[in-house]
Amino acid sequence: MGAKRYKGNGWLDKLQKDAQKDELDHTNTSPSFFILLTLCQPPVCVGIAKLCGIPIAFAVLPILSHLVMFFVSHYWLKSCKYFDITGETTFFPLILYSHMSGCGGTKSLLVTALSLTWCTRLGLFLGWRIMVRGSDWRFDKLMKEPAYNCFGWVSQGTWIFLQGFAVWHTHHIAPTSNAPLDWCSYLGVAVWAAGLTTEHVADMQKTAWNANTKSGRQTSWMREGLWKYSRHPNFFGENVNWFGIFIASGCHPVAFVSPLWSWFFLVFTSLMLLEKRLDKKFGNLKEYEDYKEATSVLVPWFVSASAPQGRRGNVSSSTKNNIKGKRPTRRRTSSRSRSRSSSRKKN
Repeated sequence: MGAKRYKGNGWLDKLQKDAQKDELDHTNTSPSFFILLTLCQPPVCVGIAKLCGIPIAFAVLPILSHLVMFFVSHYWLKSCKYFDITGETTFFPLILYSHMSGCGGTKSLLVTALSLTWCTRLGLFLGWRIMVRGSDWRFDKLMKEPAYNCFGWVSQGTWIFLQGFAVWHTHHIAPTSNAPLDWCSYLGVAVWAAGLTTEHVADMQKTAWNANTKSGRQTSWMREGLWKYSRHPNFFGENVNWFGIFIASGCHPVAFVSPLWSWFFLVFTSLMLLEKRLDKKFGNLKEYEDYKEATSVLVPWFVSASAPQGRRGNVSSSTKNNIKGKRPTRRRTSSRSRSRSSSRKKN
């Protein structure tokens, strides 16, 4: 079944769609360029830390630990199975270290509690998921080329440094870290709670939907629960979560790096990669293109009236055959049935 040409659902959808063509991986980028990108990250992060008054340890430690994990995963384990969970197991002690080495205070303690809760929930979920599913297609291809793999690991260290900017700022240079909690603090907690709840509910819904399917083997797309109103509600929840931490920290402009980076990183990595994979798998199906036209790519929104009906992204049997590369089956009739039919026509 042919699909109509997808025009995009808003500027954000078009932005990530355009970015799909510029994805860097081992098939289109030389190892030397990945080495250059890897070498650039540590000095850039250290420069940003110095410019903003944040101890350079929070730029160096996550990158260094992930560089070590690159060698462990690529040359010893020969697997990137633990790529995702390594991020949270590095983030958690770094938040604790930042809190203990910081200036203290009520807001500082609040930001620590919020970020540690987020990190704990996500870390437990990702750890449980990889143990159950056994693999993650997003990271399997990192093993194809050492320089590409190294770039991926170091980039996650950079992600930790930039993602935690509101935390490092509050602990070490925020002038209001010792101030009592105010309306901004409580508003931040409310926004954070809404984001964390959204992310958790979306993750649980997707987990239940994927329960009986191996990683990367889905023959339909998720559109139940929160996923009916957003194609990636879990990523939206994480963006809101970090926006809440930014508000709770006192809304200092420098701390806005956290929610801004959270949005940028998710849109141009995980969200883009998932969309690209789904487009490759279902992009020739009209049902899927209709679903994309009717459903927001990130921010949950009302479903368009043109949205296809049905649960779990159900498709027709002929469409399923197309996905599997099979021809639609035709109903066979016996010669006796055909002779009876022709005699009826003559009569």
